[in-house]
Amino acid sequence: WVPHLDYGNRDSTGKIDMFWLDGAPRITAIEQLDFLRRLDMQKLPVSERTVDIVKDVIALDVGASHVYYGKTGLYGPPESKEEVGWFVGFVGFEKRSVYFATLVTGRAPDVEIMPVRRRVTERVLRSLGVLPDRASAGP
Repeated sequence: WVPHLDYGNRDSTGKIDMFWLDGAPRITAIEQLDFLRRLDMQKLPVSERTVDIVKDVIALDVGASHVYYGKTGLYGPPESKEEVGWFVGFVGFEKRSVYFATLVTGRAPDVEIMPVRRRVTERVLRSLGVLPDRASAGP
């Protein structure tokens, strides 16, 4: 399905249970945004029901005027020497959506990468007026 979904470099070679971590797949932040847009606009070769299920699973906050969707990803030791943390998603409004892709590849020794990727993204989204102050700020 990776090639079918036109996800990143479309390469799913590697061990079936780890190819997304130590195999050949690669994706840029711009490609992540394009994938999210296609998911949100139901432009992927999957059923509307499948899109609804995915959106339900990744919904982080539902407000009166928005739905905040997001998904984290982390790759690091012992598989690699450096940590790589993603937080991707979008805030859906009635007539538009705002997409985001945050990639954290470095950090200070005393900073935990897992909560930082989401926290930084939410600060930016709030400062732009995209995310309301009351939306959750979980890990």
